[in-house]
This record gives sequence, C-alpha cells and structure tokens, in this order.
Amino acid sequence: MNWLGWRRALDLKRSGFHMDSGVPRPSQTRYIFVVALGIGGLLVAAHWLPAWNRPPEWASGALLIPATAAIGMLIISAGTITGLTALLLLPVVFSALYGKPRESLVVIPVVAVTLGILGVTAHDTVTVLVRLLLFWLSLMSMISIATHMLRARLAASVATAEEEARQSAVIAQAMRTLTSIVDPELVVRAAARLAAEMSSPPNTAGRRAQYFRVVGDSANLVADSDDTGLSAVGEVIPIAEHPIMAAVVATGKLLNEEIDIAACGPQLLRLLTIFRITHAAHVPIRLDASIHGVLAASGRGEAIPAALFRAPQNARQSR
Repeated sequence: MNWLGWRRALDLKRSGFHMDSGVPRPSQTRYIFVVALGIGGLLVAAHWLPAWNRPPEWASGALLIPATAAIGMLIISAGTITGLTALLLLPVVFSALYGKPRESLVVIPVVAVTLGILGVTAHDTVTVLVRLLLFWLSLMSMISIATHMLRARLAASVATAEEEARQSAVIAQAMRTLTSIVDPELVVRAAARLAAEMSSPPNTAGRRAQYFRVVGDSANLVADSDDTGLSAVGEVIPIAEHPIMAAVVATGKLLNEEIDIAACGPQLLRLLTIFRITHAAHVPIRLDASIHGVLAASGRGEAIPAALFRAPQNARQSR
C-alpha cells in the first residue's frame, strides 16, 4: 500500500469507520444502539403522557417519525447485512392499520429516506440503491393502499349493519305501538314519526316527516313529526304547486331529490321557508289500488341518504 493508501486508512480509522465495510466501529455501534433504545423508551413514555391522549390534528402519527429513525439506528448498530431491515415495515403497517391515509403519506417517505441512508452507509452503488428504493416504495405503497381500502370497506359494512339494526329496532317498536292503536289518525301520526326516524341518520338534528292525504287536486297535511316542535297539520297544498308530489301522484313512483324552489307555488314556498326544508323523499301510499296519500321525509340542508330512503320503501312494500 502506497503513502496515499495508508493516509486514507488512517483517516478512516480516526473517523471511527472500517475501511472495508464503511460501518461504525464496535465502540460506536454500542452508542448508536443505546441511543436507539433511548429514543424507543422516550416514545413509549410519551405515548402514556396525558398530552398525547388527544394530540392535535397535525401531530397525528408524528411519533412514527422518530420511531423510524430509532429503527434505522438499530439496523446500523447491528451491521449492514442483517434481517432487521424488515423492521422498517412496522411504522408503515402501524399507520395503515391505525392511522389516516395522510399519515402513511408521511411515514413512507421517511422510511424511504432511512433506507437511502442505510444504503449510502453500506456503500451501495447507485443502481443497487435505486432498485432497493423502488422495491421498498412499491411494497410500502401496496401495503398502505390495500389496508386503507380494506379498513374503509369494513367501516362501511359496520355502519350499514348498525343502521340496519337501528331501523329494525325502530320498526319493532313501531309495530308494537301500532298494534295497540285503533284510531286511524293516531296510526298516521305514528307512521310519520316512524318515517322521520327511519329516513334520517342517527343523531341527526331537526328530523321531519309528514303524511299528505290526497284529495282530488289537493294534498291535506294530516300528520307530521318534527324534532323542532313545529307542525303544519291542517295545511292544504294544491298538488300543482308541489312538483315532486305531482310526479309521485301521477306516476306512483318514489322520488328522492332536492326541491326545486323556482318551480314551487307560493303556498308551498311559504311552508318550505318556515320549516327550512331543502330536500325530500316522497313515498306513495296505496289503498285499494289507488293512492291514498304521500309519506314524505324531509331534509334540512342535506338529502335523504339513498340507503335510508330504502327503509320507507320497504315499509310500503310490506303493506
């Protein structure tokens, strides 16, 4: 070895790195290992702090960044040729299982940077480093996307099951109530209350439903149910002033849509303004092959969800 070779070896020795591997010397790996354990301990302690019980929105998943750094330091302390690199998947899997998609968008680049640092430390060539990053980025992206999509589907399934259970409980209670009522007027009121409960998501404020008795060219509001306490029982609306009801009476089909204010007559427009109704789902009620009335579930500022709108339809069909 010439003088320059000896000088380079001496410089590497002074810097604490082996000339052949580029990894820290054993004396330094112990310090790196202790620092990694220290970071891990601090993260565990921070997790139990009261301040982290409700972290701010921007801080969600912030603990995964130092956790990734600690895992990278642990890998460096163990050497470059180990199986510990797979531990870098832990932050990715954790954010995919318990975090929001935006947390995965932060964790994946952090893990990629850590992998790049490990590759540079191991003196990998540019080709090897690019292949390594492409493989890990593809793997982490696939895990995150698939997990978040699966969580979304499971959440939707659970919400659907809970809503069906809620509607079943409402129907069961309504059936017990209706079987004890012999007054037709009370039956119609109970039906309006049932429509308001079934056609609105749980914990919805201002639920409203009403039953219109169709008499000739007019619709008589004979019963309503409103969480705000407002009532319009006794109002008579010309069917021609109500485009949705006119279509329901003419076709006998269910309609669930936003109310076209410009097409409404003055009498209906007055009621819509008082009750702040913007959307409505209308179900025709038949008696002896003719339309007896229309059961309407109203929405204030939002449409009646299609999944909930099927509930009064099923109730009508069961008759």
